[in-house]
Amino acid sequence: MQKKSWIQNTYYKVALGFLICSSIICQSQAASRNETMKTKTSNLSSSKISSSAKNESAFSGSLSAAYSELLVRRDEASQYKVGSLAAGLNYKLNTTWATSLKTAYSKDFRDEKDFADEISDLGIGLSYLGLPKLSFAKQSIATAATVPLSKQSRYREDLNGALGFRYSWSNLPRQNGLSWSVYLGLAKLFHSYETDRAGGVLTSYSIKEGLEFSYSFGRFSISTEAVHSHRISYQNAVTQIISHSEEMEFEILPSKWSLAIGHSNEGPWFKQASEELNLEAVNDDSSIIYINSKVSF
Repeated sequence: MQKKSWIQNTYYKVALGFLICSSIICQSQAASRNETMKTKTSNLSSSKISSSAKNESAFSGSLSAAYSELLVRRDEASQYKVGSLAAGLNYKLNTTWATSLKTAYSKDFRDEKDFADEISDLGIGLSYLGLPKLSFAKQSIATAATVPLSKQSRYREDLNGALGFRYSWSNLPRQNGLSWSVYLGLAKLFHSYETDRAGGVLTSYSIKEGLEFSYSFGRFSISTEAVHSHRISYQNAVTQIISHSEEMEFEILPSKWSLAIGHSNEGPWFKQASEELNLEAVNDDSSIIYINSKVSF
């Protein structure tokens, strides 16, 4: 395994520190602006906005439990049965900045080895919501830092962390009807070595282009997402991955508790040893079905 430069590790630590400090600075600036606003008079419309913001909690979050397995069941040795618990916490610093934390725990029910149960890596996010809004769409940018907690990241890949950036463009929120979102993501991964402990070359950069659509009617909603990923290794080899998912959700308690069933599939962009696109709605080896229960607060 080739040792990575100490400069890259130092860069990661500085960037992570900058991300955390930025959220603290934004919070202090928001508090200063709120104090200034108290001394000013406002017109009728701004009073309504302030009243609405005051009643809205700055904290929000979610807890979810899911079970997934392969769509096509073959022999028990190749079966996939995984349960997971996920948690997310969001804090809105002001009208333009928000932070988030997310992690998960998963359990492979057919495998009792050391890697059968996993705590996922911790994601720390900082979002900027103050970009100009168009008449039919809104823009947002977000940065994220990954703290390696999983066994895969720590013991197999020697991951020190990752930094990511995402730009999204979506239509304005609506209670019923069609919603869509287009996004572009870029991530830099920082490893101690260029190869994992099994000798495989690790990913240095990741680029994603995604498209999401959803349609809601009453308490029901259906959604689909397609993602095209480019994974660039430390040896500059590029692997292209295509993934898609489809989901149907029912809100048992509006905005509080929902139940969803869905399907996801992921595979290489091109077929093996060919330039033919590998676009498959369902694949016997990789299609996964899942059920998910989510509580929001």
